[in-house]
Order: sequence, then C-alpha cells, then structure tokens
Amino acid sequence: KFHMADVVDDLALRAQEVFTAQQDKKVMKKLKLSSDCIPIDKLADFLRAMGCNPSFSDIAQATKHADPSGEGVARLPALMAPLSALLAKPPITPEDLSAAMGVFDKDGKGLNLAELRAILSNFGDQMSPEECDEYLALLEENCCVGQSGKIKTVSAEDFITLVMPPATEPTV
Repeated sequence: KFHMADVVDDLALRAQEVFTAQQDKKVMKKLKLSSDCIPIDKLADFLRAMGCNPSFSDIAQATKHADPSGEGVARLPALMAPLSALLAKPPITPEDLSAAMGVFDKDGKGLNLAELRAILSNFGDQMSPEECDEYLALLEENCCVGQSGKIKTVSAEDFITLVMPPATEPTV
C-alpha cells in the first residue's frame, strides 16, 4: 500500500545521506562551520547528487532560499523546498536531447567539436571556456573513438548515450 509519508521519509533520509557526503570535514573545520551545514558552493553538487538537473537559475533560486542572509552556508531543512521543486520537474528525456541536437544537426551527420563548443558557450546555461574544454575532452574521448583528422564529430546517439543516466527499472 502506498503511503505519502513513506515517500517523504525516504526523500529526507536520502537527502541527509547526500548532504552529509557533501561535507568536507577539513573545509568545515577550517571555515569553522557547524556540522549541520554545507558551504553554499556545494549546493549545486548536492542537487545533482540528488538526481536534479539544475540550471544556473535554479541554483541561484535555491541559494537565495537556503542562504537568505548570505552566510555562505546551506542547511538541509532550508534545501528541502527547492529540492522538492526540482525533483517535481519532468526529467530531460533522450527524445528531448535528440530534438535539441536536431536543431543544430540539420543533416543528421553529427556535430563537430567546434560546433559543440559554440553551442555550449552561447546557448542556455552557457559554459565557461574551461568547462567547455573539460566537457569536449570527455566527448572526444568517449564519442570520437576511431575518428582521425582534425574535424571530429559527435553523433546525437553517442552524445545522448554519454550524457543520459542509465535507465533504471521502477521498483514496486
């Protein structure tokens, strides 16, 4: 039998485990932070570890909610509302990614790394040059295997396989 209280309890327990994992004891001690908080710069890592795909705007809103006084720390109770809102968003599907890639990949032959750099640094939540370098190196390593020459392409299928989490079977 389904009980909403069990779902809430499971979410709270998982959030506590992930929250605790974000606490670097050495940093906490150095910054003289109590054990009930994490540095605000770990907020995005916490949300991603909980299965969210937050945009920069989502992170900014969660930060504002979790740290309204600007202390530079977030406490778990204050994170539960933004976490719940992000978890309620529909997840990005492989079909969504395929459609997005199709906007730029008109001929269906894939996008080269320079095209991907332009997309990642100019659209949506824009990546910094360093983030682009790191991400494109990962794409090249995993999606351009066997390609030679200066221009390497990434197919939509390879891109989706790399960035989408593996599908999990629902538990009953």
